[in-house]
Amino acid sequence: MREFVGGQCRVQTKERELSQGEIKAFRIYGDNPRRIRIYFAWLCSERRAFDKLSKPWKTKLKWLPTQCSLGPPFLDLSFRTYYYQPDEERIKMWGGGGSEVYRFYKPDDHLRLVPDGGNYIPYHELYAHKLKLALWVALVSSK
Repeated sequence: MREFVGGQCRVQTKERELSQGEIKAFRIYGDNPRRIRIYFAWLCSERRAFDKLSKPWKTKLKWLPTQCSLGPPFLDLSFRTYYYQPDEERIKMWGGGGSEVYRFYKPDDHLRLVPDGGNYIPYHELYAHKLKLALWVALVSSK
């Protein structure tokens, strides 16, 4: 699991709340249930926020940074079983009686979040936006 340091971990609770952050370090311990403590370089949560670019203002789901006043963010999670996906090189763990899911992504995974101003957005959205912008610039400059 050491190759996941620098990658990201996504936690989905039984209430369908999502958190995701960059893995700084982790420690697995315990027997029944097994536990994993994950230390994050940064951590954010998916929350409903106003989209200032739309008129009239609408809310949409955004990844917003989680504020931690007591030092670096960490999560201490229990898990019962896990599965390694060899085709995607990811790990999926189940905890909380099977109602919580933890996903681990390597640093180069396309499902990771990347910083965009004060928020985080999915990697594929950032580069799709940059591609659209480059195409628009190419179109305008060719006229």
